[in-house]
Amino acid sequence: MWTIWPPFESIGSDATDRELGQLSVRAIEASRQGVANRDPRDETPFRPVLDLAGVRSYRAFLRGAKGVDLNEEGGVLTVTPSRPPLGVEKGIGFVGMTDQNLQCTLEDIDVVGATVREALSRSIRQPVSAKSSIKRSS
Repeated sequence: MWTIWPPFESIGSDATDRELGQLSVRAIEASRQGVANRDPRDETPFRPVLDLAGVRSYRAFLRGAKGVDLNEEGGVLTVTPSRPPLGVEKGIGFVGMTDQNLQCTLEDIDVVGATVREALSRSIRQPVSAKSSIKRSS
């Protein structure tokens, strides 16, 4: 899990639902409203995330990465799976798959983790041979 804003944390794919839920809640608590999204290709503010992922560029980060958007309102968490941008969407970061939204309350941290895990399972990774799979509009 990552965010372009601190905290920059990482947990393994073998993390429990509780650990994933705790990380998700920390990310929500540290989030800010009313701040413009940065272009993820501007690697200066994104460098800590690239370092955490062990890659040298945003393009390399996209290969194999999965993501979700977390939005909490009134104690209800909406978790949106995402997919990497296609060629015509450069510079916008991951694209939310809003037709796949999941919701839960923040009352049970294990349920939060399980919901985030399910959303991650629905997220789409960029194929390793992305050049051959990206369709560009003319």
